[in-house]
Amino acid sequence: MVLRAVHGRPDVLWIAAYDDATYHAQSYLVLHPKGNLLVDVPAYQVDVIRAIQRRGGVRYIFITHKDDIGAVASFHEFFQARVLIHKSEARYVQGVEVEVPFEGDFMLNADIAIVHLPGHTPGSSALLDLRPPGVLFIGDALNINPQGQLFVPPHPWDFDPVLKRVVLRKLLQYDFELILPAHPPEPGRYVSERGRELLEQLLRRIL
Repeated sequence: MVLRAVHGRPDVLWIAAYDDATYHAQSYLVLHPKGNLLVDVPAYQVDVIRAIQRRGGVRYIFITHKDDIGAVASFHEFFQARVLIHKSEARYVQGVEVEVPFEGDFMLNADIAIVHLPGHTPGSSALLDLRPPGVLFIGDALNINPQGQLFVPPHPWDFDPVLKRVVLRKLLQYDFELILPAHPPEPGRYVSERGRELLEQLLRRIL
């Protein structure tokens, strides 16, 4: 089964199909009455396309940062989806026009927030689904270890690791319980509860 429901949010699905071009980033499908969202880009293959079609297709493709672009042009062409990525990294998207090259934080609709979190890359951003229990799609800014503990990855290739830690504070203005990273220690691993509280505790320790 290529689409697998997130515990506590059956309308959020992690996609068991990985692309070498995105360093095997974990992608997610968010089912939404105003149009489904694909968060980062899975492998472009027949079983993925058919599974997403059965769930109503894709209206938006949100890319957390330039490393997770992958086969976005193919998904855009098939679903006629709108591509969202931070303006500073839109040039990395090849073969398709970025329709929503955002610059700062904004609300995509009443319950979907986009938050710019520079640090890993200049355009790194998160998506929050604020429908309860809220879900934070954090990209590479946060991760969990094999024991399920939240941490800030010490990436040696961050362009500004200090900035990355500081801007994470912006997330505390939102309510969320789940944290879904782009590179969990194994497929389907995520913070399933108390995510905001755990982030607040982490920030107290590292700032």
